[in-house]
Amino acid sequence: MVLIEEVEPEEEKEIKVDVWDGAAVRNALEDATKQFFNDRSDFSEDFSLYDTKLVICTVACLFSLFAIVYDYFIAPFPKSWTVLLVCAVSYYIMAGIYTLFTTFVEKNCFYVGKQKRTGGIGKPSKWRVHSSLPRLSDVFTLTMSFTDGETHDCTKTELSKSISCWFDSKGVLHKGIFFEDLNKMWKEIEKSITKKKQ
Repeated sequence: MVLIEEVEPEEEKEIKVDVWDGAAVRNALEDATKQFFNDRSDFSEDFSLYDTKLVICTVACLFSLFAIVYDYFIAPFPKSWTVLLVCAVSYYIMAGIYTLFTTFVEKNCFYVGKQKRTGGIGKPSKWRVHSSLPRLSDVFTLTMSFTDGETHDCTKTELSKSISCWFDSKGVLHKGIFFEDLNKMWKEIEKSITKKKQ
């Protein structure tokens, strides 16, 4: 893997990771992507995906908690057998729902942002960003999608590059270079939206 050696002037605290740790690299790039969007004045992050996952997990934990309390304080085993069975089955159903949600709804999405419409009138548009960095690979894939708040038209673009394009040999993330690539993706989507409107 060839790594860039140039060092940028330090404007803010640099992000430094172990380039051989895929999870750390992916987290650093995802955090930088979130910053790219959240630094824009017309953007606000939408936490509905995270909130839904928290609700599912909370309900699953409540089933477990109820089973423990019922068995310990109300009707010790074997009297609590039916309640324990229902709670255990319910817990695994919630775990299954969580798995289905992360697989088919979330789909590696780490950022959902709402963009206000010009003038602040009308439903905000949504930007979703997905990422993947396969195990033992240096190729990071970023998928950016835009959904119009009024027409619900969806426009997507994808970027696949080696992490060596953004990290130097010391593991420092060069945000300027990464943000340039994000800007290119942004402009690609804007061009596609303009073509659709013509």
